[in-house]
Amino acid sequence: MIINYKLIVLEVVMKKCSKILVGYFPAAPFFLIYGGGETQLMNPFHSLQNHSDLEVRLINLFEKDAKYDIIHFFGLHYSHYRAIKLAKAKGIIVVLSPISYATKKVLLGSIFHRVNRFFSFPTTQWLHRECLKLADFILPNSYEEFNYLESYFNLKLANRSRIVYNAISHDFFDNVNFEFRDKYKIDNYILCVGKIEPRKNQLLLAKLFENTEYKLVFVGAKMYDAAEYYEKFQEIINNSNNIIHIEEFPQSSPLFKSAYKSAKVHVLLGENETPGMVSIEAGVAGCNIVVHDCKPVREYFGNFAFYCKIQDNDSIINAVQNAFHSEKNPEFPAFLLSSYNWNKVAADYREVYKSLI
Repeated sequence: MIINYKLIVLEVVMKKCSKILVGYFPAAPFFLIYGGGETQLMNPFHSLQNHSDLEVRLINLFEKDAKYDIIHFFGLHYSHYRAIKLAKAKGIIVVLSPISYATKKVLLGSIFHRVNRFFSFPTTQWLHRECLKLADFILPNSYEEFNYLESYFNLKLANRSRIVYNAISHDFFDNVNFEFRDKYKIDNYILCVGKIEPRKNQLLLAKLFENTEYKLVFVGAKMYDAAEYYEKFQEIINNSNNIIHIEEFPQSSPLFKSAYKSAKVHVLLGENETPGMVSIEAGVAGCNIVVHDCKPVREYFGNFAFYCKIQDNDSIINAVQNAFHSEKNPEFPAFLLSSYNWNKVAADYREVYKSLI
């Protein structure tokens, strides 16, 4: 048999020179509910555009015959199950960023999934577990999220996972001054950024601080599947002389970014934040931050944050007041920028993709 060494060398060189094609697949409905999960997808996507060994695309559902090497799914969502299963059947490597953490019913869930190993009930929890089982590699955004996924779904993930933290762009506040303060004539206020919905608890925060000495600013869009909640929230705003609400700005807008710069405190009362992009942004802007005492949040912010229990009104009030009357910590922004940045996230993703190929 004659061996064509030139052909073998050529094939090896072509393989090394060819780009790894990665498709980014968001949780539905991406364009209807843009938030932290979508931000976690788009920032690494932009950071990875200029690498010679990768081609990263946003999945186009109308594209035919795209030859993806890897599909990276964002969000542990039951609607992903069939797409993940089909990708695996086609020999495509599946990477999953779950963005999933809960504090309730972990023991109950663990028992359910132990039983479900032997008797398959096609519930949403079962579909979530199947997504985790099928994925070739999993990227939790905290060690606490990793522990939760293993405990709740009764799975061993250590040999196919890597912790990749959420982040912020180092230039996020470049060329941002005090546009918000100058336009709205307000300064040294308590800020809360986020879509207006029950899981963020803006209504509770508004009730606790309506008609007080504190100026309170909400920035966030109405969630149309939480219309009744939004109406109750607006009723508080309209009857209070110290609270304003502004519909969301584009995230790239200097007006939006400058809202952080003029605030003294940022409050996020979400129960299951991991940890909440807005808390990172607020901290980098120099705000004292008030957050619900949740394990992934503590993992990110350590002793820099002011913690409260959202089931305890006095705890929330005390945390906000302590944050407001405390000096800003000049070490906090530097800590965040050195610990969490999108270029590092993109580098971690690239390393994972190359190791899988």
